[in-house]
Amino acid sequence: MDVLKAELRQTQQNERYYRQKFDRVNKLYETLLAKVKELESALTVRSTKKQHHFTTHSMFSPAPAIIDTTTSAAVTPSARPKKVHPVPTYSHSPTTMQKEEAHNQQVRLHKHSCVTNITEASKFFQFPDHNQTKFEYIHIPYLKRKTRQKIRQLFRSLKINTSRVLDISYPGRNIIGILVHQHYLPHINTMLQEANIPTLKNFDPIHPDNLKDPK
Repeated sequence: MDVLKAELRQTQQNERYYRQKFDRVNKLYETLLAKVKELESALTVRSTKKQHHFTTHSMFSPAPAIIDTTTSAAVTPSARPKKVHPVPTYSHSPTTMQKEEAHNQQVRLHKHSCVTNITEASKFFQFPDHNQTKFEYIHIPYLKRKTRQKIRQLFRSLKINTSRVLDISYPGRNIIGILVHQHYLPHINTMLQEANIPTLKNFDPIHPDNLKDPK
């Protein structure tokens, strides 16, 4: 009998506990349901406001301008619509042909440099040619004898590089001898021709007439 009373008491306690839990869950459900209804009403109000703004904006927006084609001839040039030319687009990425051409050019330059280096190296390891004249005199006339410094100043006024003029001599009367390297010889001849200065091609400084030996 006591056991039954104890079980009945425990059952009643459990019933009260679960009823309290059920009441709490029910209240939470009602609260959440109210929140959902508030959100739905707020969304409804917002959507109606957007529709109202759209309708008022379209109602009071200016009507599109009507262009009269009959009076187009009287329109000023500034009012005429400008033609819009499409902007060309350029591709900065190199194509396959451009890459191949650049590669071929690099190969050609590499081959040329190799050939040049080989040629220069082979020229260095050769016997010197003692019969080859590396320096040569150019003979030009002059009116009045001047110092070598004055003559170099005159050459500089003619755009002649005086550092290439190794020596200035007077091998004969009214004749100046200019000693230059053979590589600079064509350039200085061109400069003298442009300045209308004649050069003596067949002048021999050791000829008896030019030596003026009294014996």
